[in-house]
Amino acid sequence: MKNAALLGGGTLAAAVFGLVFQSLLAYHFGAGAETDAWFMSLSIYAFLAKFLMLTHLKSIALPIYRRLSASDPDQGRRFGALLLGWSGGALVAAAAVLVLAAPLLVDALAPGYQGAVRDLTVDLVRIRVPALVFLGTTTAGLVLLESAHRFGVTVSSQKIVPAVVTLVLFVLVADRYGMVGVGWIGLAGGVAGGLVALAAVAPLVAGRRGARGTADAELRGVAGQWLKFGGSNAATFVGEWAFRIAASLLPVGLFSAVLYGRMVHDLLHGAVNDAAQSVSLPRFAEVGEHGDEARVGAALRASLAALSALTVPVAAFVAATAPWSVALLFGRGRFLDDGMVGPAAVALQIYAVGFVLQGLNQLVFAAAFSVGQSHLVNRVQIVGHLVRAALLVPAVMLYSYAGLVGAQVAMNALVLLLLVVAAPRAWALRGAAVRVVAGPTLGVVLATLAPAALWWMAVGRLPEPVAWGTAGRFGVLAAAGAVWGVLYLGLATAFRVPAARDLLARLRSVGGGAALLLLGLLAGPGAGSAQEVADGPLPAEHWSRAVLESLEAAGRVPMGSVRAGPLDGARAEALLLAADDPRARAALWRLRDEAAVEGRTVPLAGTVGVAWRHVRDGTEGAVGASGLHAAGDLRLGRPGGVWFATARLDAGRGGVEVPRGAVGVRMGRFTLGVGRHRVQLGGGAGGAFALSPSAGLDGVLLAPRSPVPLPVVGATSVTAGLFRAGRYDDVVEDPWFALLRVAVRPVPWLMAGVSRAALVGGDFQGGRPPFQTEVHPPDARPMGAGDVLDLLIGRVTEYDNQVWAFDVRGSLAGAGVPAVLYGEIALEDNERSFGDGAALAGVLVDAPAGRSMVSVRYEYAGIGDAGRWCRWCDTLPAFWYQHTRFQDGWRVGDELLGHPLGGYGRQHVLAVGIMDPTGALRGTVAGVRLRRDRWNLREGSRPGRAWGLRSSVAWRPGRRFEAGLETDLEWGEGGWRAGTLALSFRAVPGGNRTPPG
Repeated sequence: MKNAALLGGGTLAAAVFGLVFQSLLAYHFGAGAETDAWFMSLSIYAFLAKFLMLTHLKSIALPIYRRLSASDPDQGRRFGALLLGWSGGALVAAAAVLVLAAPLLVDALAPGYQGAVRDLTVDLVRIRVPALVFLGTTTAGLVLLESAHRFGVTVSSQKIVPAVVTLVLFVLVADRYGMVGVGWIGLAGGVAGGLVALAAVAPLVAGRRGARGTADAELRGVAGQWLKFGGSNAATFVGEWAFRIAASLLPVGLFSAVLYGRMVHDLLHGAVNDAAQSVSLPRFAEVGEHGDEARVGAALRASLAALSALTVPVAAFVAATAPWSVALLFGRGRFLDDGMVGPAAVALQIYAVGFVLQGLNQLVFAAAFSVGQSHLVNRVQIVGHLVRAALLVPAVMLYSYAGLVGAQVAMNALVLLLLVVAAPRAWALRGAAVRVVAGPTLGVVLATLAPAALWWMAVGRLPEPVAWGTAGRFGVLAAAGAVWGVLYLGLATAFRVPAARDLLARLRSVGGGAALLLLGLLAGPGAGSAQEVADGPLPAEHWSRAVLESLEAAGRVPMGSVRAGPLDGARAEALLLAADDPRARAALWRLRDEAAVEGRTVPLAGTVGVAWRHVRDGTEGAVGASGLHAAGDLRLGRPGGVWFATARLDAGRGGVEVPRGAVGVRMGRFTLGVGRHRVQLGGGAGGAFALSPSAGLDGVLLAPRSPVPLPVVGATSVTAGLFRAGRYDDVVEDPWFALLRVAVRPVPWLMAGVSRAALVGGDFQGGRPPFQTEVHPPDARPMGAGDVLDLLIGRVTEYDNQVWAFDVRGSLAGAGVPAVLYGEIALEDNERSFGDGAALAGVLVDAPAGRSMVSVRYEYAGIGDAGRWCRWCDTLPAFWYQHTRFQDGWRVGDELLGHPLGGYGRQHVLAVGIMDPTGALRGTVAGVRLRRDRWNLREGSRPGRAWGLRSSVAWRPGRRFEAGLETDLEWGEGGWRAGTLALSFRAVPGGNRTPPG
């Protein structure tokens, strides 16, 4: 298992590099005539490798080398040297002939290619053929390396080094030199891998001595067995010839789409099937050294059962999620424009079936070679390739590209059937086939059906994958894969699948079994009061923020604890612990109640529930949308540990939404998170000018866990982030969003901060801004390093739209008044009019009622005339949250990035917050009076004056359940109605037994 993990892991890493390469190829070249030529040249190169039977050469020679090395190491070294020398020399001669014969090869194997496509294919074949020399010598070297169990060198030379070299060169070169340049890059990767293998093999053949006769005779035996595959070789030629004839009959681009889809199959095939065969071959050789075929058969049957327990659920998952994985890997640039996501996904679904069959075939091949039964492989391959050759052209004519792939899968199924029938009786495969179907394999199939059924129930609710950004596609695949894996492993264990039981036993032996039971933690019973809160950032709307603001007003918590940056769970716990206030103890008890309970290995905070939600916008004639939603929150992180994970999923009629979800690590006083974040930079309860948390942004966020003490300025917090605004729906493709906030606390009762956020970059297609009559041309040049430098030092460029905000917060608790005063002013681009700014001001009063926590807040926000803080400045319009470049405004999808007011206008908010002594009832209710003016982002759907009601109330009648009401409603004077109303019921995994004293 260790060797298989090494080979599989290395192959997986190489395949990931290869997928990145193919993704870039799809982005730059799409799926058309050029890529058809590229993939046909690769296919011809692979055919030549099969035609020369390099894999068979390794399988024949490895058992002989093991036997010679065990009896006489000198003879073994001589045999290895002869094998390297003769194979290298023969391949040099063959490569020279093949380079000259490249036009004939292309005409024979791709007769449908004519004109420029044929010429490009010929050039690419000629460039690639010399790599056969290095591939052949590498294969001969693997005989020596794998016999010594040096699988790390094996996977490095064959897969990792070529993949890395190819990817690095392609990133540097891109499409500057066309497809011919990509061909030379591929050759360079093959040469680099061969050199690594030869360097590792050289010491193994040094000092070769011994009688010439033995090693020479064994080498002649290898050559004889290799030549015996002539019939199989001829059948392979016929089958591959038919395959390429059929491929050349497809319309332009479809062959490329098929092979793009095959990339995921090749990743799995290399990581699983090839690794299993590489590990099994020397193992079978060791078991069969004394001619005991029964022992070989027992080892083979166990390996077949273990491999099918892995490949069947993986293949089912790959087939079910094929559109998502293809869209994730290749759904950008020219490939998406060519409309090839569908064909590539269908091809991958069919290849997934072949992945299972091919892996089983390879294990039987390995067993046959280990006991000298190579004729068995030869015979079944002859039949299989001839049948495929007969099927290919009719299948393509009837079923297009699906027939091309289906014929390959049919051949794999036929070969497996023939292997079972013709295998030696001592292997007991025929009887085992019946027993396996009735036993372990039936359990594998049954355990696979449950996650598959769940997926097909969900897939009708999910939108098309091309409608999601990269992060969204990855999130769906990751979530589906995690659920699939946990369910399958649990069911496979229940159905007594041996491989699943063995895996669990091994994981438990290294203390990893608890990691497989995380799903059960959500429903696990409490075991006493929680002791520590899980690490990781709290949600932007988490109730603990309101509690901490009230404690700021009372002087119990240092100023800036909430608005300095994202609030960490462990930081919130520390602040509540330090506050000398009974209400803080109640909040701490409730916060811990949401977190892990005592005795759990990994602290977990979360809720799972259902909500009814009604949404309506203010557009005239708009119809409200209502429906049930299943929601789940999860927050993981060991207190004092180095990692955390947060997630929130919301599944309703519109599909699965991921409002937030990130993984990250602690770095001293900071956390670094990667995923979807919702962040607020300064501001007040109603939002902030630079960035409010209504929009989820996908990227990297560096956030403070605790302030850093600095001279003069005091405790300092820095928040920085860089995100892809992939869901931005405008004439700018794929812009970025960047943020930076620095907050200082020179004394405990005062905090000041500066925030900066910017939409930047992307590809501007040109157009007319909504507030101008002039049509602006597209970008004359891409954004360069000088523009990035200007942005970093605060200058405005033609590639960005940015907002600056300056805020201050102060507590009056030292003067005997339990209140916080706060304010913020902002600029839309720092070179615009100071007279067209924005201003926010508010006061929060802590009004305790016994042991309950009650707060009252008033907040005003204005933009434009309503927010002028520089009365002596000119009043030229800055067009808040709109820009020549970003014409759809400062938003991602339907979510605003800036202040919820939406731009020009004003807003008054009066709010009351409450939490009872046990924390069972908590919430905030706010009344809003606002007005939206011309050029406001929501002017079209919510114009003019309006009233609003915003609330977030939660009541927990017991330890395990919580009911909630959330509203964000507006009534316009013009008769429009808009907003969201949600009723929720949630189960909480904590549940402390005793409330605070």
